[in-house]
Amino acid sequence: MTSIADLLRTAWDARRRGRVEEWASLVSEATERARASGSPAELADALHQQAQIHRDSGEPQRALEPYREAIGLRRSGGSPSALAHEIRHLADLHLTLGDLEAADARMGEAMELYRAAEAEGGGQGDARRLDVANAVRAAAVLRDAQGRTEEARTLWREAGERYAELGLEAGVEEAEGRLRD
Repeated sequence: MTSIADLLRTAWDARRRGRVEEWASLVSEATERARASGSPAELADALHQQAQIHRDSGEPQRALEPYREAIGLRRSGGSPSALAHEIRHLADLHLTLGDLEAADARMGEAMELYRAAEAEGGGQGDARRLDVANAVRAAAVLRDAQGRTEEARTLWREAGERYAELGLEAGVEEAEGRLRD
């Protein structure tokens, strides 16, 4: 039998290939299996993808509950970086929904967790470094939406530097473009 983690990797691959129905079916199966297994980390991973399905299908309001449940599971144990990642996605969702106050509170918490993990030397792999760069970018977008221009500019500079360190030219170009505006 395929592991839940493998099922979720296959599901994410289906998303990348544009096979939305297959993605949703695989995530549904993974969610059921993770609930039955009692594995909080795997259930949180499945719920994260479930929330993304709702976002991708234009139903952002329906993504709130899966993110909230996943955050609750991540808070009960596991990686602070995984918790930060989940909270950052919820902050992005609140921004999409136009709730700047909720987005600000969640983004602040996510950034505290990311920065604490960095200070402790954790999460230094490229994937975690990309998560932090994406979080800094998201914080910059939020500050722009709030009209906090100088804070946004500081964050855009940081995001650009982080993307440059990772060799991600698209991120560097976006940051530079935002700084020119």
